[in-house]
Amino acid sequence: MEAAKAIKLTQENKTNGQNNFPSLINIIEKYKTTKCSNPECKYNKEKYTDAEGLLLYDCFDYHNKSDQRRPVITKASKNKLTNVPLAYSQNVALEILLGHKPNESSQKHCLNGYEYLYHPLNYKSQECQVAKTGKCQTVFCPYYHSPEEQKYFEEYRKIIDQQMNQLPKIEEIQSNISKLKDLVKKPTDENGSTTPTDRSPRSSLTSQINVNQIKTKGTANVDFYVYDDTVKFIEDHYHEFKCLKLHLDTVIKYICGFLNSKGGTLYFGINNDGVVKGTEVKDYEIQNFKKKLYDSLKKFVPPVGEEEVKVNFAPIYKLNKQQQLFLVPNSYIVEFVIKKPPRNDLYFTNYKECFVKRSASINQLRTKEIKYIQLILF
Repeated sequence: MEAAKAIKLTQENKTNGQNNFPSLINIIEKYKTTKCSNPECKYNKEKYTDAEGLLLYDCFDYHNKSDQRRPVITKASKNKLTNVPLAYSQNVALEILLGHKPNESSQKHCLNGYEYLYHPLNYKSQECQVAKTGKCQTVFCPYYHSPEEQKYFEEYRKIIDQQMNQLPKIEEIQSNISKLKDLVKKPTDENGSTTPTDRSPRSSLTSQINVNQIKTKGTANVDFYVYDDTVKFIEDHYHEFKCLKLHLDTVIKYICGFLNSKGGTLYFGINNDGVVKGTEVKDYEIQNFKKKLYDSLKKFVPPVGEEEVKVNFAPIYKLNKQQQLFLVPNSYIVEFVIKKPPRNDLYFTNYKECFVKRSASINQLRTKEIKYIQLILF
């Protein structure tokens, strides 16, 4: 029944010129998610697979692992579209690209071409090449066939993407930070003496501090961090922690990985457990580092501008024995905030290397994987 209804609505949309595009959402939700039970189905009689160069589009149900899709829209997502993540991302799992056996991390991404083409963030995002020269006969075609269909699914993807692209909400400052309410207005050094004028790029923020100035910890453009405090989120697809000396080549690789994903933030000075430790940067080194960084980003393919990657040097404060704040000299959390790219470009570094962000790590792509991704995307 589900398949027959879907076929009828799809044919109506394509042959009668109707713009009943909402009916196609049913395909995103259920296409190839139930095993075919029809003994007369040609795909059950003959063991067709994608490996033989055939796409089993015209049967609504799956027949083996090569054309099986896991449901991507959860029951919670149907009832409440926002703030509910989809079951897996719109990217093909790296292990699949490499021809390796899928692992636990792979489950967070598409495991075959069907999951990729019919993912809500990919479905109807590319033009049907058959429809450009003739009439598309594919029953459940994943490509758009008219400007109206293209526009409808662009808007649909925007709605889905908004809730997928939301960074995890950070909890407000917890009880250990509530101690700051009793601090004097001016920060002091470890012995309790008033500190001299701050030499950091944020002197206006640190010359006088009260708790009302403290923003949510761990978000971009935070006013300052507190040493040994723990940020209220973990390393994931959108956050990466590094507790080592600031190194341009490392930064470049991670920025490339984030650009080839959905954007996010790289933090230097936070360890793997999310504890604020800081990274040492001399004040005179900051502008020089920024210049080298943006010079390198301009040599990316395609080039990357300052509006796409923001750099923040957030100072670190420490509580002394008298429970007073004092500035930790030359110690920062360096935040690299990478915007989600507007297009499906594949980014290469100034060294012509290509990286992708996968969960809490990055991977360098080799020639074989790059060609495969370019084939899918373009």
